[in-house]
This record gives sequence, C-alpha cells and structure tokens, in this order.
Amino acid sequence: MDRVKTGVMEAQETHRERSLRVLEWPKVQEDLLGCCQWAGGAEVLESYGPLADTEEVAERQAVVKEALRLESEGKSRHLGGMSDPRPWLQAALKGKTLICDQLLDVELLCSVSKDVYVFMKERNDLPRMKDLVETVVPHPRLEQRLRRSISRDGKITDDASTALRRLRAAVREAESKLQSSLQSLLRHPELSRTYQEPIITQRDGRFVIPVKAEYKGRFPGLVIDQSASGSTLFMEPYIAVNQGNDLRQKKLAEERECHRILVELSGMVSEHAGPLLRASEALGRFDAYLALARYSFKIGGELPLVEVDGALDMRMARHPLLGEDCVPISLELKDGIRTLVITGPNTGGKTVALKTTGLLCLMASSGFPVPVKPGSTFPLISDVWADIGDEQSLSQSLSTFSGHLVHIMEILKSAGNRSLVLLDELGAGTDPTEGGALGIALLSELHRRGCRTIVSTHLSQLKVFAKQTDGFENAAVEFNTETLRPTYRLLMGIPGRSNALSIAAHLGLPDEILREARSYLGGGYQGVEELLDDLEAERDAVRKAENRLKREKEKLRKARRKIQEERDALRESKEAEVAAAREEGERILEETRVRSRRLMKEFKQGLEAVGSERKEALLAARRLAQEWAHRVRGEEIDFSTTHTSEEEIKFDSLGDRARAIARTMEMGLEEGENELPEPPPKPSARKKAEPKSEDAPETIKGPDILEPETRVYIPRFGQEGEVLSQKGQRVDVKMGTLKMTFTRDELDVLSRPKKKPEPAPVRELRPDADTANFKVTLDVRGQTVDEACLEVDRFIDRACLAKVERVELLHGKGTGALRVGIQQHLKRHRQVVEFRDGDPYEGGWGVTVVNVRT
Repeated sequence: MDRVKTGVMEAQETHRERSLRVLEWPKVQEDLLGCCQWAGGAEVLESYGPLADTEEVAERQAVVKEALRLESEGKSRHLGGMSDPRPWLQAALKGKTLICDQLLDVELLCSVSKDVYVFMKERNDLPRMKDLVETVVPHPRLEQRLRRSISRDGKITDDASTALRRLRAAVREAESKLQSSLQSLLRHPELSRTYQEPIITQRDGRFVIPVKAEYKGRFPGLVIDQSASGSTLFMEPYIAVNQGNDLRQKKLAEERECHRILVELSGMVSEHAGPLLRASEALGRFDAYLALARYSFKIGGELPLVEVDGALDMRMARHPLLGEDCVPISLELKDGIRTLVITGPNTGGKTVALKTTGLLCLMASSGFPVPVKPGSTFPLISDVWADIGDEQSLSQSLSTFSGHLVHIMEILKSAGNRSLVLLDELGAGTDPTEGGALGIALLSELHRRGCRTIVSTHLSQLKVFAKQTDGFENAAVEFNTETLRPTYRLLMGIPGRSNALSIAAHLGLPDEILREARSYLGGGYQGVEELLDDLEAERDAVRKAENRLKREKEKLRKARRKIQEERDALRESKEAEVAAAREEGERILEETRVRSRRLMKEFKQGLEAVGSERKEALLAARRLAQEWAHRVRGEEIDFSTTHTSEEEIKFDSLGDRARAIARTMEMGLEEGENELPEPPPKPSARKKAEPKSEDAPETIKGPDILEPETRVYIPRFGQEGEVLSQKGQRVDVKMGTLKMTFTRDELDVLSRPKKKPEPAPVRELRPDADTANFKVTLDVRGQTVDEACLEVDRFIDRACLAKVERVELLHGKGTGALRVGIQQHLKRHRQVVEFRDGDPYEGGWGVTVVNVRT
C-alpha cells in the first residue's frame, strides 16, 4: 500500500515537470537565460515564474518597461565577461587568501559597480531600475589597489609594492650576471667540444648546460639531471653555483613578498565583502531585467494586461520558439467562457495552438513580455497542466487511452480555479461513443472547479456539447477545401471538421468506396455537415462585415487622432507663447530690480558723499567742469576765485546731475553751442557795480518774491534762466538742462529778451595727456553685467574724446553670459556704430571689437 502511495506522489511531481516539458518551457527559459550577461542574472531569472497576484505582475512589468527603455537607448550597462565573484567574496570573509584570477574578478565587480552607480545616479526617469541598484556603490580605494596590483593577465605587477619592485629588480640583475657568466663559459675554446649543444637551460630551478656524458670529468660543474638515453648530462658550472644560489634566494624573497601582497589584498576584499555581495545580488537582478528586455526585442514581445479573472484574448499570438515564419493565431475566451473545444483535421495546428496558449499564459503570469499584438489580455494563472502527445507505455502495460487517462487523473487531483488545463485528443484511443461521454464528464468537472480548459478532439459529441452548454465555446482550425491543406488559422465560434473523406478523395481513393462510406454516415451526420456549411457561410459574411466595420472605425480613429493632435499642437503653441511671454516679463522684471537696487545703492552713496564729503564732491565737480571747458573751448575756468557756498549749486538727484553733465558734454562736443560761461567774478567784484557787457539784456531789480516762470538774468554766469520756485531768499532757477539755486540778490529780472548770441565756432578738441595715452582695450573679466556696462560706457566716452574709432572689450569666454550682456548693451548705445566678435588672432569670441562714433 505504501508503495502505491509513493508511486502516486512521484507521478504527481513528475507530471508537473512533464507538463512544462511538453509545453517546451525549458527551451524558452534557455533562450531567456541566453540573454543574460553573467551567471548572477541567469540565476535570478531562472527563479522567476508565475506570480501570486496581479499587483506583483504589474510591478514586474513596470520594471521591464524601464529596462526596455534603457535597452532601446543603447546605454545599458553591459556586464559581459564578468565571472561570478560571490564564491571568492565568501572565501575572503572566511579568511582565505585569494589568488590573482579571483582578485581580478573582484576588481571587475568593483569596476562594473562604479559604472552602474554613475550611470544610474541621475536616471530619475527610471525609478524602479534605479532602486534595483540602490545597494550598488563604488569602492574606489579597493578598485584602485587591485588594479594597480593585478595585471589583466592575472599576474602581480611591480607596482603592487615598493619592496616587490626592488626585489624584482634584484632578481633581474642576478639573472643577468648569471647569464653573463654562463655565456662566457660557453664561449670558452677548450670546453666547446664537451657541449652537446651550446645553450643554457634550466633543470629543477638551476641554470645548466647540456654536456656530453663522456666529457663528464672534463667539465667543471655538478650533474643536476640527465637525458632519458643517458648520453646528455645537464651540468651546473661551479662558477654559477654561488650566483645560482643567490638568484634562488632573491626569488624566494620575491615569492614571499607576492604572498604577503595576496594576503593583504584578500584582507581588503574581506573588509568590503558584505557591500560587494549585496552589490552582486543587485547587479544580478539588474541583469535579469535587462535580459527580459533583450528577449522582448528578440521575439517582438508586448506586456499585456493580466487580471485575476480576466478574459483570455490572444491577438496574433506566435509561439516564441517558432519565430516570425509561423502563422499567428488569435484565441479568445470571453468573460464567462471557461472551456474551449478545438476541432479540425489532423496536422491543422490544434496541438500548436494548445502549446502556444500554455506557454504565453505562463509568460504573462510571470510578468514577462509575450509575442502578441497590443490589446491582448491574459488571466492570472498559478500553474499549467498539460496532457499532450501519445502516452502509451509498453513497460507499464498502458495503451494510448490508458496513458492519457493516468495523466488526467493526476490533473484532477491538483487543478483549481487558477489552473489552465490543456488536453490533446481528448477521448482518443477508445470507442468514440464512450470516449465522447467520458470527455463530456471530465470537461464538466473541470468547468465546475473553475479551471480554464482547452481541449482538442475529433469527437462530434464534444462539438455539440460545447455548442449547447453555457461557459463552453467551439473553435476550428481552418482547412482549405480546394488545396486540401490546413491554413493553421484558428476560427473562433464554430466547430471544425476532420475532412477525412475529402482528404481521401484528394489522395485518389476510388469513388465507389467514397460513395459507400458516405452512405454509412446516416442522415444525422449529413444534417450536421449541412449545418456546419451554413455556419461557415454565415461566419464568412459576418467576418466580411466586421472587416468593413474595422476599416471604418480605423478611418474614424485616425481622423479623431488628427483632430486631437491639431488641438494639442494649438494648445501647446499657446502655452509656449504664454510661457515665453511670462519668462520675458520675469526677465525684464528681474533686470529692473537689479538696476533699481544698483541705482538705490548709488543714490545712498551719493547722499553719503553729499552729507559727509559735500565739499570734496563739489570741488571734484568743478575740476570736471574745468576739464570740459578746456576740451570744448581750449579755456580754463578757475573755480578757486568763486566763493559760492556749498549749497549754492545743487542737483535734485544723482540722476539730474548725471543728465546735466552728459547734456553739457553733448552740447559742447556735437553742436559747439552753449559753451560753458566765462569764469564768474568774485562776489566783491560784483558789488562794485561793474559795467555790463554790450550784449547783456535789459534788466530790472524786480520784486523780492519772484513768481514761477519769471525770466531772469544771472550776471555771475552771464546766462538767462527761468524761475522754478522760491523759498525765502533761495531761488531755484533752470538754466538750459541745469537746475541751480541762487540767492535773490544774485538775480535780475529781464525787462526784454536777450539778443540771441552768434553761435561760437566749433573748435577742434585737443587731446590732453590722458587722451594721448588712451589704451584701446578694456578688461572687464570677473565683473557682473551691470558693472561691466558702466565701465564700457565710461570707456566709450573716453574713446570719443580721444577720437579713437576702434576699441576692444575683453570679457573672456566663460559661460558667455557677460559677452551677451555687453553686446545687448552695445546695441542700444548711441555712440556705437557697429561691433563684432574678435577674430582668432584677436582673442576669438572672448573679445568684442567696437567701432565708435567720434
């Protein structure tokens, strides 16, 4: 009894494996593993199978999508050529000393870890793939030490330690001396006839010379070895003994140093073994998903929707092992349909349909890419049970029918509502009537359990049962009645025919035999055949109508998509315009803020200058005015003779002062008019009632309080002005573009307009010492755009005064921001005729060459 139970358990275990084997799942796995680049990835991928719930499937598919994107970019990190270093890391943890090849594997792991870390660190668009390698970090110290110590061919390098480099140099020197001594011995004329061959070789680590045996006593040396025939003795010369011993001592020291280095490096690996093991595991998962992506490109895979109780809808599915040449099939089990009965002629593709369905369901439930068209859906399955092929066994005294029945019994023990059951040629090998009845009972039981079941059969009873029973569906493999060949297409919704009589007729079976065979079929069979013909005709009509409808829908879909694309493009264009306008507004606002802050800073500095150093500022202004007068008219103004108080001349703001100065320069340089007035006399001189000049206007003293817009004459400057306002004895007067403050006593009211003076001739500017030494290059590197622009304005003003037509602005290259800012400023400068980037010999685009208006 125990033996029977054991046999049943073994049969159940082997049947699961057999189901996968007949579906060719191991071959698919082999193809998948072939896409891995190292053993760690293959080990991870081999463990993947159907998942427990749809959330896990969706998560795995999401990672595969990111891997597909990474692989399609051609930027995935390749792990090929890397051996599995985990055994060496575990050995290092146990204190074992690693050899060079093993250390080389660890160094390669460090190198790959660094590459993956650097590559994935910025890939925030691939969060799941990035999480996979979260534990992968560089180990630069260990990597550099290993790379410096172990060569690509697995040898310890001279750079491994200073001591090793010194020892190897000593070994090479000792070998050179020894070789020199031996070579001199070989050239000895008295010993030449004793040599079997005049060469130097080694035996047992010692340098020897092949000597003829009969000259043993004449050669000065020790016998170390001899040839098999005994005719040749390998002798070490006496003169080489001490040198050979010295060489062996140095080599032993070299070996000890090499061993010490390996122990040291193994210790370093042991210190990093934990993180490196975790990195190795992470890289295995990383490689596994990249392998799934490569496999998807190989088979033309898609990531279908997988639902717990979803419909099975395979669209244009291909067997992954048959390639692009196989005829795709479309198979659908709609909601509520759990059992599909496939009928049709032999070699029509029924078995391939079963295997394709089983394989793709396994792949989809595992989260793998599946070779189907977009829109396909799959149910979530936990296992696939398959009874496919002839199972007769002479050793177990089982017929074909019995062999099938044994496996079906095992399926009934394990199948559940998340199982997919595939039965090939159900009811074959026995009486059709009994086989059909048994087949109906088995399908009914599997249907009650909630299994999804697909069977192939030739039994008409199963066709009729599937047609009449809810939850069942028929399908047929298509057969071309004209060529009498299968098309390997699967037609849903109709039963198929075996076409035995048609095939027999095509092969040349006599007509009288065929007529007699048809007479035995009976009326019922003829009725079924006529019904099948009608169904096929209706199916063809429906299929044509569906094709027309699909074409119309496709046209409508394309039209809608085009309209939507146009809408999206219009919306994106508007959004882009709004964004550009907003960005430009923000830029202008920011520039305004920067300029405002700069002007406020200058204003505060001006206030401080006016408050604490007002006298110094006024003196500087007077000196500047004197310089202008000298340049405009060739005259000087001595402000030291005036005793105007520090508040007698003032400007409303720094801006007014700057504008007044600029306007005065323009008037003098461009028009030659409105020259600065003659130096005013001392106050005491005015009180002595000097006579007025001939062109002085008629004036009266006027009232003490002057109304705004009253025209007045200022004798100090010999200029007319207009009253702006008066507070007490202080009167604000506008003279041209200047606004100045005087006491009431310094003003006379005009009784009639002053005679317009003749315009003064324009005098040629005479450069002073500063303009004569004017440098044509301004260096503004390291300044902000605003600071540089102020410097450029002053520089161009000086260039105009010096009559220099071409200047150079050295701003450097850098990010280019300073160059762009200066050139934008030059576009608006009235004194600039044109500008360009410097030629290569001038400094390239690190220099801007400016032509100014002089």
